[in-house]
Amino acid sequence: MQNRSFIDPELFEAHKNAQKASEVPSGAQAAKADARMKGLEVNVDDEFSVKKKRETEHTGTLALDRIHSSLYRPINAKAWSKSRWISCLKCKTWRRISLALPFESLLNWDCSQHSDEKFNDCSKPLEELHGGEIKLKGEEHNKSYTEEKDAFIDHLKDFLKKFKFPALRTPLLGGKELDLYRLYREVIYEGGYDAVVAKPGTWSRIFRSLENSHIRKKITDASYRLKWYYVECLYAYEQFHFHGKDMKTIQVPSRPKRSSRSATKRAKMKLDKFTSTFWHQAKFMSSQKQWGSIVYQSGSSHAAPPSKIQCVKRHVSSIHKRVPAAS
Repeated sequence: MQNRSFIDPELFEAHKNAQKASEVPSGAQAAKADARMKGLEVNVDDEFSVKKKRETEHTGTLALDRIHSSLYRPINAKAWSKSRWISCLKCKTWRRISLALPFESLLNWDCSQHSDEKFNDCSKPLEELHGGEIKLKGEEHNKSYTEEKDAFIDHLKDFLKKFKFPALRTPLLGGKELDLYRLYREVIYEGGYDAVVAKPGTWSRIFRSLENSHIRKKITDASYRLKWYYVECLYAYEQFHFHGKDMKTIQVPSRPKRSSRSATKRAKMKLDKFTSTFWHQAKFMSSQKQWGSIVYQSGSSHAAPPSKIQCVKRHVSSIHKRVPAAS
């Protein structure tokens, strides 16, 4: 197996630092921060809109006309070198970015987030193509990405096989295969597994950026399952290739426990379902003409029919009588 990583840690770190530097609060946000520090009132509607914006920030996918790839083979080199290009949201200028970045969810990417100081502003010139560099757009870009993803999966399988991990099985989430290559880049973009775990709500945000979240059926345990799939398939790979740790020192986390809040919610749903089903059965039986004559043994045919509660109690009592006692 080739000892290489699909994501260069140094190049990634440069992009990450550029992203942090570009996240400077606007004048309005700075004023709100000052107001909080001074104990002044802040518009609740504005706070809600900001929260809503953050929640929906990663729910879309970058348009195909804002991304393409390119291939270039340096002189005296046997292999082709691949690059990714993204269009700035503000000035529409094309910039070369790292293959490490999860371009699919970079909807608000602009020149200020570029890692190279030569191109981190909209006023700076366009980066020139290398001699003989070929652009891949549209379907050609999609085909190139598929080949890139397949190469990553093969590399991951070889890694798991070499270090005697269970064989890789592509997990399903919401009835759709999970793109492990994209999941890996999304988690690395946040700083890795430990960084994602340390920031509550990040697993949920990553899930909303994936295509698996676009299905109609709601997945209530998506964050838990996404975390477990990552631990099972990608955690050791990340520690070894991205962080450069020795395999002997890597301890794969145990299966993450579900939150008590989720467990309580599921138990309540089951109880509500059982109660509803039992009540509908009792309601149906009490509406039958024969039910009163069987359960309510009365000598008079004109006797008043029993109530629903009486029907249920007597039905349960008759069941207990028919069940033989434990020996």
